[in-house]
Amino acid sequence: MRKIILMMLLVALSSNAMAQNGRLFGMWEMVGEINGITVRANPDTIESEGDTVKFWSMVDYRTSQSYNRSEFMSAKLQVSFDCKNVKVRILAGHYYPMNWGYGAQINKDDIVSEWTSIFSKSKDELLYNYACGKK
Repeated sequence: MRKIILMMLLVALSSNAMAQNGRLFGMWEMVGEINGITVRANPDTIESEGDTVKFWSMVDYRTSQSYNRSEFMSAKLQVSFDCKNVKVRILAGHYYPMNWGYGAQINKDDIVSEWTSIFSKSKDELLYNYACGKK
């Protein structure tokens, strides 16, 4: 009986951990792939106000990237798009050593960036089309 209770507890805890990380029940939608980057968005986090849309995205890289002297393969970024003026800014970033946000978070940035232009054929353009197309 103890083993059954322990197993049920472990299943509940691991399911909760997966749900918090946004992998359970397909919460990440594929947005596209470009230049060796896979881009996903979490539609449950989309918030619109006027001409701006913000949500959480996940960017997975095929090769290791560097940020603040840390190597990472995956980034969860809270992004905001100005649909009218075609601009983007990062509101927060969480960086992980493996794709899909696996592994212990190696870096976190909650400094809001300035609004910047969106370049053609970029991950930002993919996310802009996704965000502003849903608005």
